[in-house]
Amino acid sequence: MNQEDSNLLAECMKEAMKVEFLDTSEEIKLWAYSLYNAKIWGEECKVKERHPNHQIDALP
Repeated sequence: MNQEDSNLLAECMKEAMKVEFLDTSEEIKLWAYSLYNAKIWGEECKVKERHPNHQIDALP
């Protein structure tokens, strides 16, 4: 994980800790990772919109 991804994950963790209905650290962690994945996916969609022929490498 590069520094930019680490910063994004840390930001998502901070945001997840603000959610009142999450009770356990496991719930907070899962919420944060879901938020992180949604933000990564959203960035990939923006790239596709700007560059329709651009292919994003699949994870192994």
